[in-house]
Amino acid sequence: MIANESATGNAVRGYNPNVDGFLTIYSQSERSTGGTRGYDPETYVETKLDRNLIPRITSPKTKLVILTGNAGDGKTAFIQHVEALLEEEGADIKKRTDNGCIFISDGLTYQTLYDGSQDFEGTANDAVLAAFFNELEGDKPPEGDFTKVIAINEGKLRDFILNKPHYRWIGKQIHHYFNYGSFKPHDSLVFVNLNLRSVVDINEEDNSIFDLLLNKFLQDSFWEPCASEKCDDSEFCPIRHNVSNFNDSQRGVEIRRRLEHLLLAVHLRKIRHITMRDLRSILSLILFGKLPCSKIHARLAEKANLIGSFYYNAVFSPDGHPKSPTCGHFKIPH
Repeated sequence: MIANESATGNAVRGYNPNVDGFLTIYSQSERSTGGTRGYDPETYVETKLDRNLIPRITSPKTKLVILTGNAGDGKTAFIQHVEALLEEEGADIKKRTDNGCIFISDGLTYQTLYDGSQDFEGTANDAVLAAFFNELEGDKPPEGDFTKVIAINEGKLRDFILNKPHYRWIGKQIHHYFNYGSFKPHDSLVFVNLNLRSVVDINEEDNSIFDLLLNKFLQDSFWEPCASEKCDDSEFCPIRHNVSNFNDSQRGVEIRRRLEHLLLAVHLRKIRHITMRDLRSILSLILFGKLPCSKIHARLAEKANLIGSFYYNAVFSPDGHPKSPTCGHFKIPH
């Protein structure tokens, strides 16, 4: 048990270390935005992408997997999740950098690149891509015991591949895929455009990414330190109130439904493409606000007004950065 000092100088019981981590998921966090990028094993949710694509990646037939989409769509997190799974199964890591990994698993050499659209450690972007695509040069389908997985901007991929004669075969595949909707790529290639994925779903029979992520954030193990016997301010804490209401077997169902429908309106009206990063940030702000436990204790001791931190106000909060991805800043028309 960790005690915090209140504004009056009295020791106040109650500190949940998980709150500190959740606050970094909000994209405009004043403390840290470290949770907005990359793979977080504690809050990562497995989706249809994992169920359908991972078997293709681990198939010896697959030589190249290309992930495109907007920044924040979850490309890097997915690739790092695949790496973690294969490493747990005994993969031999040969090289790891901040932009990718090389490892061997079941006789296949894997190479990943988290961002194929930027320079890296002093190496120009084109040189980074040339090293990555070297085994895909030529006018025939690739052969060999390797699989490459890359996240890259569609425009950069076109610019790099299509005008170079030594990428004749892969160039044709990329050109046909992006220009002819009915084109079926070669069995050795997998193209995935995450810009086409929705984090909310009109099919209420299945759990959407929204549901899966919310369930992950609300799991009991994260909130044990907030129990009344462990925290003096649990009765008045907005975070505990929000988590309890979303978890409530009756009220929580309707609260979730209304919030998802709000996000669904944003999606269907094409007001904004909600990325995985956006969704994580939205839920972080609505559920956890911006204040760590110590500041909540201090504000409560000062009798400060925390009404804006309760979920029903946070959804439409006008406070914060104008680019904040709260629902209120989506400007949904009536």
